[in-house]
Amino acid sequence: MSPRRRSPGPARIMHLYKSGMTIKEVAAHLCIKTEKVAYALRRLGVPLRKWGPQKGKKYPKKSTLEKSDEIKSLYESGMTLTEVASHLHIGRGPIWNELRRLGVPLRKSGQQKSLMDDKLSLNVVRLYRSGMTIVEVAVHLHITPRIVSYKLCRLGIPRRKAVCRDQKGPKNSAWRGGLSREPYAWTFNAELKEEVRRRDGHKCQACSVSQVECETKLHVHHIDYCKRNSDPVNLISLCRSCHRRTNTNRKHWTAWFQRKMIRRAKKERWFFNG
Repeated sequence: MSPRRRSPGPARIMHLYKSGMTIKEVAAHLCIKTEKVAYALRRLGVPLRKWGPQKGKKYPKKSTLEKSDEIKSLYESGMTLTEVASHLHIGRGPIWNELRRLGVPLRKSGQQKSLMDDKLSLNVVRLYRSGMTIVEVAVHLHITPRIVSYKLCRLGIPRRKAVCRDQKGPKNSAWRGGLSREPYAWTFNAELKEEVRRRDGHKCQACSVSQVECETKLHVHHIDYCKRNSDPVNLISLCRSCHRRTNTNRKHWTAWFQRKMIRRAKKERWFFNG
């Protein structure tokens, strides 16, 4: 058993605080709470310094050097100072100072750069008109989709409506040969569903939410996704949200529910004579 760690004494706290450290720095250094540091200083009668920068202490200046290249590229792409500031979540003042430091000529208010002068705009228009989406153009040119959308908007090029490409019928990744149109077995009726819900205690077997909390009847799910297999062992109660999740990754859910039913059958002795 490891020995119990001793808490630092008030003298140690006072020494660190008088050396110039703040209450938070003393607490972090000694791995204690700030309230304990402040309480110890008050008991010793140490006058607390006012909150704010301390005299003689150097603080690192906040700069935009880390985003200098991005600021320059966005501004030269045709964005205004306000648009660059909104995109990078920085104030207009730091961006203006950074552009002056980099020697970028600032445009006057209302004066926008001709976007068709640079090769980037020409490539964006060419690729977008060839049939690529905005995301595909951005990945191809190694820029953000927002810059692509901005250039298309500035140039007055109408954007295409988002359409589902090859998403219908057998071309869809979730296609199962039209199984959703197959009929259920005649034994899969309301009485069987209610019996399964009663067996499961009127609770979802995935998230354990009760039928009362759902404010609607629980769904009865086929574990092997076969509509004609209405064996009660192949049926399980699920809430609407969990039943919707089982439409994807069917192999995982089938194996998970089957293991759950086997464990429950052994525990409740469904197939054993007691």
